[in-house]
Amino acid sequence: MQNKKTFWVTDNRFKFIALLLFLMFLVFMLLLFLKANEITRSPCSVCAARMSENVHCYLGGLQRIYYQNYSVVDIRDLNG
Repeated sequence: MQNKKTFWVTDNRFKFIALLLFLMFLVFMLLLFLKANEITRSPCSVCAARMSENVHCYLGGLQRIYYQNYSVVDIRDLNG
């Protein structure tokens, strides 16, 4: 009597494809979350990088200048 070798992938093709699609969905959601987190954390720096010029933002009574290289300067620091 011969035992025939079987592989999990060929026997459960539907489960393999479903698992692959689920992993792709998780990676897509992770990338979307990371991009949304970057935009909500510092929208002015993202805007400065996209526009390629300095951006002045007023956040909570504090004025900041955002540069293209993601550096930030507070206006209070410039005035003393």
